Amino acid sequence: MVGPRSRLSFLVYRRDFLNLESRDSIKSAVVKTLLGGYACRGFDPGDLLERLGEPRSLLEDAEAQFPIEKVRELVVTVARELEDEALAFLQQPIRLGGLAMSVHATINCETLREAMRRWNLFWRLAHDFEFCVVTTSGEEAKVSGQFPAEDGLDRSMFIVWTVLFVLRWGGWLIGKPLVPNRVHLPFAPPVDLSDYDAIFPCRHYFSQRDTAAFFDKRFIDMPVVQSPRSVPEFLKNIPDLLTTERSDESLTGQIKRMLQSTDGSVDALPLKAVAETLHADPRTIRRRLKREGSSYAEIKEGVRRDLAIYHLRRLETPVAEIAELVGFSDASAFNRAFRKWTGQTPGEYRSQALEGSDAVTIPMDRR
Repeated sequence: MVGPRSRLSFLVYRRDFLNLESRDSIKSAVVKTLLGGYACRGFDPGDLLERLGEPRSLLEDAEAQFPIEKVRELVVTVARELEDEALAFLQQPIRLGGLAMSVHATINCETLREAMRRWNLFWRLAHDFEFCVVTTSGEEAKVSGQFPAEDGLDRSMFIVWTVLFVLRWGGWLIGKPLVPNRVHLPFAPPVDLSDYDAIFPCRHYFSQRDTAAFFDKRFIDMPVVQSPRSVPEFLKNIPDLLTTERSDESLTGQIKRMLQSTDGSVDALPLKAVAETLHADPRTIRRRLKREGSSYAEIKEGVRRDLAIYHLRRLETPVAEIAELVGFSDASAFNRAFRKWTGQTPGEYRSQALEGSDAVTIPMDRR
């Protein structure tokens, strides 16, 4: 399966995006965006900051930082004063307690797929668009949604918050981290991308047609393991979504990061080498991965898929060269594998991606 090394450099993740150091502040631009709906409703964001013990000038200073420990208070205060848990970013407000009721409405579902469909149905009762549409193609599941955009209000942070909520809530329901393969965002990339590196432990594409998160299809039919008794504890942490960095400490996540940082083909790192690095024998690694619903071969395929998608979306690299780059000796084998992964051929995927977006992504090989 593995061909000769490509003349192209192998794009790797040089930084561990799943284990970032803890931050103690966020940028003032994030705070300003979060307060956009608040300001549109006629409230004074500067006055709110002063009540929280911060200078109102913070919103106009691009270099200013806002303490992370005050983000929860800011979000809760805005929601209470507006009587809207959506912080005035939707055409219809989410009344206080609405988010809690949406979680309770799904807690008795059998599977994550059923829970996401019911959650989407719940919100369709109040809004004329969909938050959580579940589709599957190939070996991936996609959860997508759309948000109003005609009024010019910057909803970028609210959209990010919603994606984070769906991923954290979904992972909580099934008792496993629901770490996405990639995320699509419908707004232009910001000047400073570092906050997005901390928020999403995967490639994230901007200027997309809709908002979407992609993850392995095996998660979608996993059983819901939570009960009504565990809902209050989950809800207590919702205001902290933007400031709690995503971490996947599963063995699957650890091995995926190891493969992503390989200076060469994914096949250059055999299971034996992984086991030695983790101070375990290969049989133990296989057994632990099986308990997580994964396998070493599946992880390697996922890394190949993500790298192939990156090149198909972002670069002008010919398909034959991408095939070689991700470890296939010929284009036909790559075509078959890619169709299995995504339900499309590489050519079809590239054409659809170029039609649906500006194909902008964060390069993950910053050094």
